[in-house]
Amino acid sequence: MNDANETALKLARKAEPETRGRLRAWMVRVLDGYPTLINLSYIEEGEVVASVIWIDRLRLADLDMVAGHMNAEVGVGDTMVDMLTSQYANKAALTSILQTEQPDNGVSLSVAIH
Repeated sequence: MNDANETALKLARKAEPETRGRLRAWMVRVLDGYPTLINLSYIEEGEVVASVIWIDRLRLADLDMVAGHMNAEVGVGDTMVDMLTSQYANKAALTSILQTEQPDNGVSLSVAIH
């Protein structure tokens, strides 16, 4: 594993305790032109929080592999990733990290870039 993958994995694991006990998933999206590792976690009553964990500005990491590994560790498959993404997108602001076209209905977004 290269240093960028190790860094991404360490940052993902460091962020894990904040979402422990919740439905959660990891995904990769392009943000400002760079691959970005994002954590989604279900709070309550349909609220999903999205946190940016790492933006790979040098494009050295295989973030899809890191997200897949983190999802596998907590037993999350594509269905859960899709569900949390959809739930977040349904309530996210136009300028959210998932670039949805739905109105803002109170979904919070924590951008914790390391």
